[in-house]
Amino acid sequence: GERVDRRVPHEVVAALARSRTESVCVAQRLEAESAVLYRVQVDRNWAPYSGTGVIGWFDAVGDSVTWNVTVPTAGTYRLSWRYATTRPNWTRSVEVDGVRVGSVGAGSTTAWNRYADTVPLSVSLSAGTHQVTLAYRSTDREYINIDYLSVTCPTA
Repeated sequence: GERVDRRVPHEVVAALARSRTESVCVAQRLEAESAVLYRVQVDRNWAPYSGTGVIGWFDAVGDSVTWNVTVPTAGTYRLSWRYATTRPNWTRSVEVDGVRVGSVGAGSTTAWNRYADTVPLSVSLSAGTHQVTLAYRSTDREYINIDYLSVTCPTA
């Protein structure tokens, strides 16, 4: 019989090794009710929401919601929050690993069960897990509900 060479060419082995170590970024939706909550509560009165509820009682200095966000590569990621409020001109501080990196805010959605997304905030992240906090600090204002955090990958 004919002998078959079962060795894998070196180029294929190298490509397989690279594909195991290179991570692909995938957009993420991180539910607020699964985050670390400080002085806020899960509220199930305002369907249609994503997941099992929204975060309410987010209305006083010190209140916060913190997500663990894991990204595969360093880059500039876009963060946006799904929210509802009947209040005008709300703002919240955004912190990454305990450092303020900016703020987000918007106007009224006209009803507590009508949701919208904030304008994305671009944040530079290193590869790995980061704590992303949406917080009511002394410079922030108004009452909001938060449904989830969206993390969008860097564009090439």
